[in-house]
Amino acid sequence: MPVYKAEAIVLRRRVLGEADRVLTLFTREHGKLAVLARGVRKTTSKRSGVLEPFSHVRLLLARGRGALDVLAQVEVVQGMAPLRADLRRFGQAALVAELLEAAVPEREPHPELFRLLAEALQLLRDEEEAPAALWFTLHLISLVGFQPALDHCAVGGEEIGAAPSWSHPLGGLVCGRHAGRDPAAVRLRPEMVRALRALMAAGAEDLAGSTVAPRDRAPLLELLRRYAEHRLEVRLRSPDVIGQL
Repeated sequence: MPVYKAEAIVLRRRVLGEADRVLTLFTREHGKLAVLARGVRKTTSKRSGVLEPFSHVRLLLARGRGALDVLAQVEVVQGMAPLRADLRRFGQAALVAELLEAAVPEREPHPELFRLLAEALQLLRDEEEAPAALWFTLHLISLVGFQPALDHCAVGGEEIGAAPSWSHPLGGLVCGRHAGRDPAAVRLRPEMVRALRALMAAGAEDLAGSTVAPRDRAPLLELLRRYAEHRLEVRLRSPDVIGQL
């Protein structure tokens, strides 16, 4: 079987048969792939521990005769055990991975999204206070074509004023004159608007010193998560699972 190389991040995995797994990967070179990892659930397998969710790996893959290509070799670039050992970090990493999986079709390379995902997971691993999931969600939805209006009204393009509203169907921030078009529009405090604008302009290297107020991080992440669900037309599972845990 022909073989090819890929640098990948494990998004999720599922059991197949008695000893195998199917891995959902996001690769730098080939986009999103589903890959068969044979025998990794055996107690003697040396691959099992390096193919955990969120792990950053280099792979040698063989073209399969069926729907799935087959894992031949794996090498760790960056392990992500700290993300799986802390419930808060795990929840945010799971949201990041699920958003990415929902946003991209199979086998369409998107190197900029791969870099964004790798940087977000690294920040979640190493920088406890960095709003990495919030930053990732905002940049992901922008890169796939749904960048929300943050500087002017999403409807009329005018200045939005000191305390605008946010509307998922209208496309982001809206001024007082147009907010009535969406009865579910949410008013945002000025500091929340400033935080969104700062995150949109920030690179990964800027997040360690981010000024997003701790009390605003969870509400803003929930806001962007729901915006992403609306725009991508999906219902994400990870928030409900983490809530139950």
